[in-house]
Amino acid sequence: MGGLIVHEWIEPTGGAERVVDAWAEHFPDADIFCLWDDDAARYEGHTVRESWLAGSALRGRKAPALPFMSRIWRHLDVRGYDWVLASSHSLAHHVGRAGDRAGVPVYVYAHTPPRYLWAPELDDRAQTPVARLVSPMLRRLDRKHVSPKTHYAANSAFVRERAAHAWGVDAEVIYPPVELEALRTRQPLDAHDQAVLASVGTGYLVAASRFAHQKRLDLAIRFAATAGQRLVVCGRGPEEDALRQLARELKADVEFVINPSDALMRAIIRGGDAFLFPPVEDFGIVPVEAMALGVPVIVNPRGGAAESLDIVGGGVTFPFDDGSWTPEAARQAITAAQLTSERLSDAERWRRLSRFDAAAHVDRLVAWMGLRERVCG
Repeated sequence: MGGLIVHEWIEPTGGAERVVDAWAEHFPDADIFCLWDDDAARYEGHTVRESWLAGSALRGRKAPALPFMSRIWRHLDVRGYDWVLASSHSLAHHVGRAGDRAGVPVYVYAHTPPRYLWAPELDDRAQTPVARLVSPMLRRLDRKHVSPKTHYAANSAFVRERAAHAWGVDAEVIYPPVELEALRTRQPLDAHDQAVLASVGTGYLVAASRFAHQKRLDLAIRFAATAGQRLVVCGRGPEEDALRQLARELKADVEFVINPSDALMRAIIRGGDAFLFPPVEDFGIVPVEAMALGVPVIVNPRGGAAESLDIVGGGVTFPFDDGSWTPEAARQAITAAQLTSERLSDAERWRRLSRFDAAAHVDRLVAWMGLRERVCG
């Protein structure tokens, strides 16, 4: 019957979806199961099934649907499959219990144990009074439904440590796939994107992510204002108005590029003097992409972005969480990042980056699952 790929929910954009994209390409005969699918054409050629939540009023409403998720995963019918490969950042890892009953091996790729339970300081959803009240009970339930027979991988050493604390498991580190080949050449820009890029000009710092509180773009704006540097911010999201207001209050020179195409965003990053990445992320694909584009990065010393920076060496860490920076410290960080990046030859940069390539991800994944001979032979 082949394998079953399990994913929390399918969205048009997202780092977790990029991981599942690589799996779907490598396992063309695998079925896919998710809670709901909001990008129906994404996995053409695969049988994609949704849970009953997809046809209910709870579709897309992650918090109200949470009480039902664990049971859906634990009681999923996986009989007849050769293996189950789960992409989990909420509760999809509970599918291990379904695998136990069916005698099917389950492999969980943890983007993170659910941050709203195990890293509440990094998740706004965990800050409400109700969430703080029920979190201890939910943590106990989450740990209870971790199957000792399930095989675990984590997308960074940072997440591996969180998984050990949360679930008591020893996960193998397999970095998520980064489409490095697409970053080697400059993509053509249409007339609109060319005009936007021309208006951006030169001489700026750059940040790019969804405009959400946990992405900490407010710290990027404060850093640029402190350093007296111009900042270009790429993305979109619910925090746009708040970020614009902050820029006005700080009298910061900030230009917002809303919902740029991939080609335009990469061109803007490539033209930046340095890429700012203040959040504490589980991995952080965009800083890896920035280093591939030859741009020095300045990242938070906590989290997976610092881990990838340590491997590649294309920038520096900066204590964004501290907040008590001086203009001199901010400017020194920019200079240090540029010098560190300039010391890398292109050949050495790409050699180090190859650890994050999509092919390297799949190769390690297949070896971890013990499928190398079956898939490649």
